[in-house]
Amino acid sequence: MDQFFLSFSLLMGAVLLSLWLMKLFKQPMIIGYILAGTLIALLFPTFFSQSEVFTQLSQVGIVFLLFIIGTELSPAIVQKIGSKTVLAGILQVLGSSIAGLFVGLVFGFDLMTSLYIATASSLSSTIVILKLLGDKDDLDTTYGRLSVGVSVSQDIFVMLFMSVVATLTAMKSGDFLHTAGILVLKIVGLGAGIFLASKYLLPRLTRRIAESQEFLLLFSIGWCFIVATTFHFLGFGMEIGALFAGVSLASSPYRFEIASRMKVLKDFFIVIYFVLLGSYISFSGQINRFFVGGGLFLVVVLKPVIVMRLLKMMGHVKKNNFLAGVALIPMSEFSFILISMGMANGVIKDPSLITMITIIGILSILISSYGTVYNQMLFKKLGKWQKYIPGAFRKKVSEKLGNPNDIILFGYGRVGSSLYKHFEKKKYSILVVDEHPAIINHLNTQGIDCLYGDGMDLEFLQEINLEGTKMIISTMKDPDATLAVLKVLKEKKPDLIVISLADHIHEAIMLYEKGVDYVIMPHYIGADQTSIMLEEFGLDVEKFLKNKSKQVESLKQKSNDMLLGELLKR
Repeated sequence: MDQFFLSFSLLMGAVLLSLWLMKLFKQPMIIGYILAGTLIALLFPTFFSQSEVFTQLSQVGIVFLLFIIGTELSPAIVQKIGSKTVLAGILQVLGSSIAGLFVGLVFGFDLMTSLYIATASSLSSTIVILKLLGDKDDLDTTYGRLSVGVSVSQDIFVMLFMSVVATLTAMKSGDFLHTAGILVLKIVGLGAGIFLASKYLLPRLTRRIAESQEFLLLFSIGWCFIVATTFHFLGFGMEIGALFAGVSLASSPYRFEIASRMKVLKDFFIVIYFVLLGSYISFSGQINRFFVGGGLFLVVVLKPVIVMRLLKMMGHVKKNNFLAGVALIPMSEFSFILISMGMANGVIKDPSLITMITIIGILSILISSYGTVYNQMLFKKLGKWQKYIPGAFRKKVSEKLGNPNDIILFGYGRVGSSLYKHFEKKKYSILVVDEHPAIINHLNTQGIDCLYGDGMDLEFLQEINLEGTKMIISTMKDPDATLAVLKVLKEKKPDLIVISLADHIHEAIMLYEKGVDYVIMPHYIGADQTSIMLEEFGLDVEKFLKNKSKQVESLKQKSNDMLLGELLKR
């Protein structure tokens, strides 16, 4: 016990020192966790090998994280946005795997080993992606949803791959039909069990348990580990079990309380996972540097390009394609599991392969960390090179960009939709520009003049016809996107009235200084309007009740748009 506390103190000390350095040099925190693990492994080579408990604690972090992911994957949302994203994820894995198979064969590995290398190099880490996007508060953005959706699709694919490998192993022993039959029964049984529990058992239990927040938390943890252990016992892995445990609670009205209370536990345990990952970097043994370089090219360059091409086929704009491609760079934790499984089965003969794959994986995480943190700046810095990024831009779009409009509205979110209805009553001609395909499809069905485009796509902005346009309104959350619109369109027509949106005072001041004519600040506007209302109504309850009826009617009218209710969480 004393040895554990000593080891744990050393680990936390290294983490705190690394985080202090990251804070000092303004670097991503995840780099600090990995650096701490590398330092410990270098200074104390036997530290982690003697402390198996750290491996188990990191596994707990992965389980908690995937459980929380599952609580956010309600069947209704998955049904609406899942099919194309899942298809993109599967096609990306297949495309990257073909390239990875070629690289493995070129470097002299046999066919089966090359197949393992191919699959490992094609996967992205859901854990790292969620950590980085969560730190940036970008999980609810279009590119954030695409990144997580593709990554989760890859996780499901790799679980199927593992099952296929197990089946092939059984086939060699002449037991193929028996094993395949048992596998199908397991899948059907687990699927039926999760469905029945989520529909009939869990709603009744959580309704009674929710009266005590402490009981609800403990029940959620227990349910998570019961389902994860069941999946593990049946050969599907604790990770996929934790994911489905969360999915079974995704439709619960208490899922937000469950996720928020488990977040602290998840954050603590996941730190140990990244520290342990950093300890896998080894500077000893025979390492083929050319293979490491080829693997990095596959993961850091080719995989994002394939992702961007596929997202272009789905109709997404250049910026979202670029940001999602960068976010999907980090190699998956399943990649390490796959290679370890191949070595345990005797398929992979070269013991240095696990070290080389680990180095490729950790370098990809480091590159992705910086790339994701500074992704908007990177896209902006590309400038004229943006035209080489795959993105949807059709002839019909060019034709519509040539039509004059009184007002061009960027972003049809909560604020944008309200402004549109106001200007529509004034009989102004309005063009709506939004980067979300589902919103554009919805607006088309409503007969609203709209375009699928991105405010940071310089090529797109240059094509806009400003003849007759008097006002530009940007309700986009990203100030850099607003500045891009301001720079390009104001240069083309200096007398434009430009209105933008900001959440923070420093952003509003910066936008005013850059040339924006009016900055909408929803929080302050709400407070000002309330003050005006209180001054007008005084303490007259009849006036409040009359205003209440109008407000309820207005809110009901807005809530009729169920699609926007799901998609416009910005």
